[in-house]
Amino acid sequence: MPGGNDTYRHKLNTICSRLKLNNKKGESDNPGGDKNPIWTCKIYVNNIPYEGTGTSKDGAFEQAAKTAVYRLKDLYPQETADIS
Repeated sequence: MPGGNDTYRHKLNTICSRLKLNNKKGESDNPGGDKNPIWTCKIYVNNIPYEGTGTSKDGAFEQAAKTAVYRLKDLYPQETADIS
């Protein structure tokens, strides 16, 4: 997973800071175990859950952040116009 400012988690942190929204990592689950890892993770923004899935825990949290970023960009287009 690439690090730095290009991750959706970084973008989400930027948006939440700008809009004064609370965000935090939520629960994670891997019902497939080591042989079939399919992670499901949640990120909460102002207590609203955004879910992501992936073959790694890190990837699932990144997908949850991506879902949240796209939703927040829809809700606040002017305030997030510079975030791609």
